[in-house]
Amino acid sequence: MHSLGSASVIAEILHQKFEQGVPLSRQLKDWQRMGAALSETTLANWIIKSSDLMSPLIRVDSG
Repeated sequence: MHSLGSASVIAEILHQKFEQGVPLSRQLKDWQRMGAALSETTLANWIIKSSDLMSPLIRVDSG
């Protein structure tokens, strides 16, 4: 994945979204308050690309 998002940042976004139920719009405001120049589209794309990368693991687990 070619991205400015590190694995730990993307993992935190995924954790907040899917385990804590924090919407991307609220996460975005938090990141912007900390000085990160991100968009909601960027966060969404990181989630999409991460799920694409993890899909082989999901298929193995469900098989």
